[in-house]
Amino acid sequence: MSHFSVSSRGLVPVTVEAPNWMAALGLGLQELGVMQDMSRIACESLPNGTVIVRNITTGQGFVVNEVDGMAPPPEPPDLSGAPVRTRIDAVREAVTRQIACQLALELAQEFVPGESASVLLLEGEFLEFMAVSGPKASKLKGATIPINAGVVGVCFERQQPIVVANTERSNAHYKELDEQTGYTTRQIACVPIRFEGTKLGVLEMINPPRGHEFGRVYLESLEAVADLLAVRLMQPGR
Repeated sequence: MSHFSVSSRGLVPVTVEAPNWMAALGLGLQELGVMQDMSRIACESLPNGTVIVRNITTGQGFVVNEVDGMAPPPEPPDLSGAPVRTRIDAVREAVTRQIACQLALELAQEFVPGESASVLLLEGEFLEFMAVSGPKASKLKGATIPINAGVVGVCFERQQPIVVANTERSNAHYKELDEQTGYTTRQIACVPIRFEGTKLGVLEMINPPRGHEFGRVYLESLEAVADLLAVRLMQPGR
């Protein structure tokens, strides 16, 4: 039996075990909670083995990738340990917003593996990189992007977690940043930073290790950190 990743725009990708891509698609639809008639579909098989499937009736598309050596699903983070509680308190008590963002980013990376990560906050009509980690961090710190640009812009506007399993097939990916920094973005996970309806920004994680993907547990971990940071950002002070 092989492992397959099944994804669709706006939905968190799932990994299933199946004998072939067609069986994987059926299992993936169940995992995704997408109940629809798939009797009329159009399929395209790419040279790298990826299969793109479109439901002719509804127009919804799905991507099926065979994945080798997938890591087991992660366990939810343990927030009860003293070291983690200390770091949570540090975010809550951070002297400035910028320090809070940096500490929150480091905490997120404790739970979610990613090559790069960033916290972007709303500044006028832009989202500003307040905290950044990764190979091109120095080029992004303090930079801004339009509020409606890229996956983070969609996440901010819709106020919903978003996962992009393959940026090459995503029209939402803001490729200009990759071109400016020389960085290659493969996968993206981002969650909104908000407090009681107030939009504050976005927490973003990029490129999990090979053999991993940004699944539900990782998104839940990012949301927990984003909620923690939102409380600090609503406090008076710098």
